[in-house]
Amino acid sequence: CIRDRFLDIQQAADFNNNTFFLNIPVSAGYRVALGNNLSINFNLGAFLNTGLFGRAKLKYPGMDFDENSFKKGDDGGDMRRVNWGILGKVGLQLLDHYQFSVSYNQGLNKPGHSIMSNSQRMFNVSIGYIF
Repeated sequence: CIRDRFLDIQQAADFNNNTFFLNIPVSAGYRVALGNNLSINFNLGAFLNTGLFGRAKLKYPGMDFDENSFKKGDDGGDMRRVNWGILGKVGLQLLDHYQFSVSYNQGLNKPGHSIMSNSQRMFNVSIGYIF
């Protein structure tokens, strides 16, 4: 029946690609005092990500795929092991000890060899304490 074939084609694939990267940021910053106990920080720089390990899994009727995320081509997850980009960060420092910041990383290369065409984007919110 044509209807059954159409429904088979529309079944959703279950794809999961768990990767673990070492992120190395390098930035320069400037701090402006807004008062005795408050300052604002601005940072710009670059980052380098190095893939440590990961697994790519795909389940679809008639297919069961479980490979290394960084293996290139049809037999792997097709992820690049190294990627890089630029970063920006804005933060507040209170009482010389407490830090609150937001940052954004924008990848400048594609994370995959062929399938993945988007670049990496990451938004961070941080809370810190300086001893």
